[in-house]
Amino acid sequence: MDDIYGIFHSNFNILSADSEELVEQVFRLRYQVYCVENEFENPLDYKDGRETDAYDSRSLHSLIKHQESGLFAGVVRLILPDGENPESEFPIETACKSLFDEKILSEQYFPRETMAEISRFAVSKQFKQRITEECHGCTRTAEEQQGRTCQSLLLPHIPIGLFAACVRMAADSGITHWYAVMEPIFIRFLSRFGIQFQPVGPAVDYHGMRVPCYTDIDEMMSQIYRVRPDIWEVMSDYGRVWPLNPYVARALQSKTGY
Repeated sequence: MDDIYGIFHSNFNILSADSEELVEQVFRLRYQVYCVENEFENPLDYKDGRETDAYDSRSLHSLIKHQESGLFAGVVRLILPDGENPESEFPIETACKSLFDEKILSEQYFPRETMAEISRFAVSKQFKQRITEECHGCTRTAEEQQGRTCQSLLLPHIPIGLFAACVRMAADSGITHWYAVMEPIFIRFLSRFGIQFQPVGPAVDYHGMRVPCYTDIDEMMSQIYRVRPDIWEVMSDYGRVWPLNPYVARALQSKTGY
């Protein structure tokens, strides 16, 4: 099994946007992804080249930075509960709540005070294209390449890093559960790494077809630990950021039988 932890951390940094400079990078990368590369948002609404919205005031933000190029490869935010108005809706609720499955809502635990929504989860196409082109045009000798990972092979590591950033933000803010709205193909992609979300309703047209989902972070991390310990090492920083909950892990193992 590849040393995913070592490969990731020798090529990328997870940065908390805890300064004005980094927050500025967050908004500019979001503009690049959501207004230029995908046209999810109208660029004319953001003439300063910064994509922002009303939820940013109650959010934490993180970036993934590529060490060799110094470029920002990905961005994500965690929308926190509204401390002044706990009943304020998350974006997923505004867009999809009328379609939520009542059976799931009645059977699962949705602790509003420790629920957050993963949002603006994006990897820059511009970054991916540049890295791919550089790999194709690489002039390094075999000796120079020895011990290095081809940069284009690093691209699947970026979403893992973004989820690791979400785990850090959740740990720092006391969040225990996540909402997310994701493409079906991305849900399947994440399942390869043991990252499991449960749908709470049918797919809806929300920047394309998206499925509203949620997860209990302890259960998700226990699942990752069992089926992909190499991914768990990255997501939890070897348990330093999010220690494994042994009670949840045992309960999940007894329920699944492996």
